[in-house]
Amino acid sequence: IRPEHVALGQGQAGALPFKVDFVEALGADTLAHGYLGESPRPLTVRLPGSVRVAAGDALSLVVPPERLHLFDAETGARL
Repeated sequence: IRPEHVALGQGQAGALPFKVDFVEALGADTLAHGYLGESPRPLTVRLPGSVRVAAGDALSLVVPPERLHLFDAETGARL
């Protein structure tokens, strides 16, 4: 998942929980770093600069299925 392919999905079916760890406000964009659900792996999402988020916030995110990149865990080959 690329950071720019994730969108806020508050109230949308299938939205995934995201816990914000820290935020980089970059003007036109805001990078939110955190964790998706219970995953121990960090994830970064790019949001519009007008979105106000802070460390500790809980967001709901959606990813369009056509934007997912899937790989075989054993071989690393793209599926």
